[in-house]
Amino acid sequence: MPYGGRIEVSCSRKQWKIHGKAKKFNAIDDLWSIITAGNVDPNLASTLVQFAMLPAAVTDQNRDIRVIKTASDITIQF
Repeated sequence: MPYGGRIEVSCSRKQWKIHGKAKKFNAIDDLWSIITAGNVDPNLASTLVQFAMLPAAVTDQNRDIRVIKTASDITIQF
């Protein structure tokens, strides 16, 4: 959230939830789809490696990941 915002992280019954709220997000919908689809572009910039690493880390823990995004909110659950 390069324009500022609020992030909340919680864990309940071993279910992690990361929720971000901001007035504006970067237009990077294709990067968020990497998290759920796991299709990583081999030319992904090193500054964006977290988008490729999160699905691998979640899979290693035998968990599923879900991303819910609106214009002002994003929630990642695993």
